[in-house]
Amino acid sequence: RIALARSLAVNPEVLLLDEPLSNLDAKLRESMRNEIRKIIKDNDLTAIYVTHDRNEAMAIADRIAIMRDGEIVQIGTPFELYDYPNSKFSAEFMGETNFFEGKFIEKLGDNYLKIATQYGEWICNNYYQYDYNLGDNVILTTRMENIKISPITDDLNDDFNNKFVGKLLDFCFMGDRGEYIFELSDGKNIRVSSSPFMNVVKNEQYTLKFATEKAVVLKE
Repeated sequence: RIALARSLAVNPEVLLLDEPLSNLDAKLRESMRNEIRKIIKDNDLTAIYVTHDRNEAMAIADRIAIMRDGEIVQIGTPFELYDYPNSKFSAEFMGETNFFEGKFIEKLGDNYLKIATQYGEWICNNYYQYDYNLGDNVILTTRMENIKISPITDDLNDDFNNKFVGKLLDFCFMGDRGEYIFELSDGKNIRVSSSPFMNVVKNEQYTLKFATEKAVVLKE
C-alpha cells in the first residue's frame, strides 16, 4: 500500500506494476486487486500490470495481453481471451479447457464451420474468421463449464448441435461446483464443470452437449 501511495504521489501518466501482489496471502491478494483497480479507475490512470495469475489479470484488466517467449500472442478483453482464445496456448493459459480434433468439411457463413470429429459432425464458431481448405485438420476447444450433462435417454431434439456420449469415470466435489471426468468412445478423457449435486452414477453413459458459439476453432 505504501509503495502504491508513493507511486501515485507524483501523478504518473502511466503506472507500472510488476507482480505487486505475489508475496501476499490469498485473502489479502483478493482484496488488494479490487482496491488497485478502484484506485486506477478513480484516478483515470493508464496502468500496465504484469502477473502470472490469470484470475488476477481478469479481475483487474480492461484488456489483457498474453505473452509467450517475449512476444504477444493474443490481446483482447478478459471475456474475449477466456471465451475466444486464438490458440491452444492462449486457451490453456486462461484456464482449464477441453480440446477436440476434426476436419473442416463445410463453411456456414463467415463465423461458423462444420467440423467432422470422431464423435459426429459439429458446428463451431470461427470467431477470428480463419481461412481453411476442405479437409484441413482443425483443433477446437470448449470450456469445462460449457458442456451440459444429460441422461442418455433425454430427447436429443433440442438447441444443441454438438452432442456426444461419454461414460462417467469420476467426480470431484469442489464446493461451489462439481468436476466430472468422462471417457469418450475413443478412450479420450474430458472434464466437465457443473452443479455438485447432479444425480449421476459412475460408469454410466450420459449425453454431453455444448452450444455452437461455445465451440471455438483455433489457429495453430
